[in-house]
Amino acid sequence: MKELLYAITVVSLCCGIVSFLSPDNKSGGLTKQIRFASALAVCAALIAPLLTLTDREFPDVSLTLPSVSEPTKGEAEAMLV
Repeated sequence: MKELLYAITVVSLCCGIVSFLSPDNKSGGLTKQIRFASALAVCAALIAPLLTLTDREFPDVSLTLPSVSEPTKGEAEAMLV
């Protein structure tokens, strides 16, 4: 329970700072997008600790590309057969 409150508090504070520092315009387009992103971040902060309570892991998001090595002559011939 302590982790849940801590996560929500930290995310809410960060979102509040970003919202405070964002420029205001008459149409409010950027403000709406920042509020939507803030709502998504708070929802993710709510879900992440709850997944650990149910013994589930948070989905791993990896942005790295897999390493690709060039096949040797024997491997290339085996792939063609």
